[in-house]
Amino acid sequence: MQGDDDNERTYTALEIVTELFPATPEHLLPRRRTYRLERLENGDLQLQRGGRPVLTMETVPQSGNPSHKLSCDLCRHSAGRESMALLRISVPRSNGRKWRYLTACRDEVRCEARRHDDAVIERLLASL
Repeated sequence: MQGDDDNERTYTALEIVTELFPATPEHLLPRRRTYRLERLENGDLQLQRGGRPVLTMETVPQSGNPSHKLSCDLCRHSAGRESMALLRISVPRSNGRKWRYLTACRDEVRCEARRHDDAVIERLLASL
């Protein structure tokens, strides 16, 4: 029965949640995501679509009270300042004079896991 493993059906995250937890509110259902976050060697965060870079967010040195909590603009997770990175994006056609700032988790793998969908990223891209 070795061949049976090859024919087993796989289920999407959405199928699993709706089958096991049918009363899950709509806004908590997992959705297909087009964008992926990737941390670069220099600490910057890159937004990718289909494996291609779409946007690079530069890491900005932080200052301020380390006991303050911040909220990630991408996954809405709240944590201490040491777990969050302040990022900036140059506004197109501003010649580097205008920047858009946001806060994101330093651990992009967990941030990716917490994101429900691409809505926040799509709004960010539309505002640039």
